[in-house]
Amino acid sequence: MSSTVSQPAKVLTQSELQALLTSRHDEFDRAMSNLGDLMSNTTYKLLTDPQVFANLVGVSRDRIVPALSALSEIWGLVPQVSDLLTRATEMHKNLPRFFQEKELAQIQEMLCGQAVQVKQDIPFAQRSLLDPTTKVTSFSIEQVLTLVGPVYVAARDLVLEVEQIFKALFDQVGQHDATVKRIEVSCSELDATLLPHVETLKQRVSTLRSKVSTDPLGAQAEFTGDLMPEVSALDQKLQEMKRLKQETDTQVKKRTGAADCPEEHLRQCQGRSGRAHPQGQWHPHRHHTPALCRGRLYRQRSWP
Repeated sequence: MSSTVSQPAKVLTQSELQALLTSRHDEFDRAMSNLGDLMSNTTYKLLTDPQVFANLVGVSRDRIVPALSALSEIWGLVPQVSDLLTRATEMHKNLPRFFQEKELAQIQEMLCGQAVQVKQDIPFAQRSLLDPTTKVTSFSIEQVLTLVGPVYVAARDLVLEVEQIFKALFDQVGQHDATVKRIEVSCSELDATLLPHVETLKQRVSTLRSKVSTDPLGAQAEFTGDLMPEVSALDQKLQEMKRLKQETDTQVKKRTGAADCPEEHLRQCQGRSGRAHPQGQWHPHRHHTPALCRGRLYRQRSWP
């Protein structure tokens, strides 16, 4: 956190200070309302719980800890800003009728000057032998409100992202747990060599479920980017194997049925032959004798 050097401001009139005071109050009230909504969020409360916050690991620790720490640091400035606005308001209400210059200058300093003081520790590695262990940085109310904006947005978006993960991931992991169990049954029927792979998937699902509480962001990335596609691919492979097995079983059953009942098979073939040449229709082999045969029959009848 760092401050910027303010340029010398012009002296404001009483009416200008009144308008500025009203504007600062409105900005501060809106900021407090939005910060209050964020800090009353259930997921925010969970993440800032000392035990949960201290046990965050992986991607969640890398993203959540800096974002919420920055918001906590900014929140520490709120009491000073509130106190400055209260004092400026009271002083403006009790301005003397004459000779108001001193009071107006004080009000302007509180509203526009570097009146917010922040005491910060200097890291050991950055200190020489005679350096102090702390330093004081000054901010104006406007600077504080400007600083809190992006810090608030970053923390809010992160909290909402984790909230969505909490809502969806437990259900998704549960659904995939059921899918893996169904896959295990299919492997037992279709290909037992895949069972060690299924056992590994079951262990990963169990580990992922416990990981949600300490690294929700990492768990979500692992689930959507790795585990879910792997489970889906194996499920599709087994579904295809099952389909092919069913087709093969059907063909074998048909062939086996024909071999077990040859007489029925023959009757079926004769029936098809009869349908091809219905009774009463002309057929060369039934109604015509070949010429060669007619000649032989004639010669046989001619000899005594």
